[in-house]
Amino acid sequence: GPAFIRTVLRWRTSWMDERSAINDGTLNKDAIAEYLYQSWAAPASGEYAMNTMLLPGAYAHHPIRRRFITEDGSVHPALATVPVAFIYGGGRDWMHHSH
Repeated sequence: GPAFIRTVLRWRTSWMDERSAINDGTLNKDAIAEYLYQSWAAPASGEYAMNTMLLPGAYAHHPIRRRFITEDGSVHPALATVPVAFIYGGGRDWMHHSH
């Protein structure tokens, strides 16, 4: 239930820098955990539509990565003109960090 999601969220973000928005208190972990729980506990609907639309592959028209690239080619979120939080689970996540 919700307690499990809170535990997993804390575990998945424990390695992140304490200055990150998720660990410095800017983002409320309990609110994120509640949102995730409600999204995952509800009957599926949007997931089916999204999977159907993305089945051939999803490619952004204007990838967000291009907006954060510095002159040396590194990605830097501070270049964003709106608040952005990157939540990435690390090496064992389904999404590779290079995306």
